[in-house]
Amino acid sequence: MSSPTVSLIMPTLRPNPDWLRAAVASALAQRGCELELLVVDDGSPEPVAALLAEVRDSRLRVIQVSHGGTSHARNVGFAHSTGDWIRFVDSDDVLPPESTANLLAIGSGRDAIAYGATAYCDAELRPLEIVTSDVRGQAVVECLLGGFLVTLPTLLFPRRIVERVGGWDESIAVCQDWDFVLRALEHGPVYGSHTVALQYRQHAGGASKGDLGTPKWHLAQDGRRAVVDRYFERNPEQRGTRLEARARGVVDLAIARGHRDAYLAHLGHAAEHDPRSVARELAVFGGVVGRRALARVVRRPSAERAQETRPPEDDMADLPEPGGIEGHP
Repeated sequence: MSSPTVSLIMPTLRPNPDWLRAAVASALAQRGCELELLVVDDGSPEPVAALLAEVRDSRLRVIQVSHGGTSHARNVGFAHSTGDWIRFVDSDDVLPPESTANLLAIGSGRDAIAYGATAYCDAELRPLEIVTSDVRGQAVVECLLGGFLVTLPTLLFPRRIVERVGGWDESIAVCQDWDFVLRALEHGPVYGSHTVALQYRQHAGGASKGDLGTPKWHLAQDGRRAVVDRYFERNPEQRGTRLEARARGVVDLAIARGHRDAYLAHLGHAAEHDPRSVARELAVFGGVVGRRALARVVRRPSAERAQETRPPEDDMADLPEPGGIEGHP
């Protein structure tokens, strides 16, 4: 068989065996395209190859590496891949049978990044909601400001774009998806459809801490800021612009929503960059109360704002949470 058209790259670490097998089966069941599936075992205590021993398909390759994190595993998978198109998939989700062919049809005619919709499901794959996007063409600004609502496995990349991106940044522990997609969008346009390309399994299995015991919210805080810092390092001509102010405001809002302490302190940082966004944020949990809170966080010195605490949980219940690309505001 000639070189595969699409390489599916699936990193995994200590996977749920049933979910892994379902993910692999759905990947190998893709119709209407040639493919290879590279499962990268990121140092699991029980080798993943043993969990997939009964899968007899020449398109499947299992690669075992010492534990180095998801980004490292994806880099290894890409280095071993041969496809002209690349799709990064996860070991606990399911791909509809036609999804890769649909993405290929969208992207190949334009030499562009293609995307589809995400069906968010519970742990048993019962559908909860469908999230999609209407962004077309150049999408860098939308992605930077949190307006490109996609998940990584719904994206199909031309190989040339992945090569130009230069690989996954292994120094970013959380938000690496957002960083990679943002850099990819600097090299090509996007086109998509509202057809579901992924069944995303939501479950409580995600770790709350990183490999060194660092709380995940702290890693996310550092990761979000690193993504924005590096964007403006790559694009120094945009420093000091309204775009930078909005981007940093969006990140501070995302950090505030995920921080159980010092909520108003983080809102104060956001207000320094983008007070309009903070006004909209506070309007969600009460008109007059929100306006008074905004006045406090804007007027009080940063040292005093640091003593403020996040509003009660009941006030936070309706606030939107970050979604889409992992770590994306």
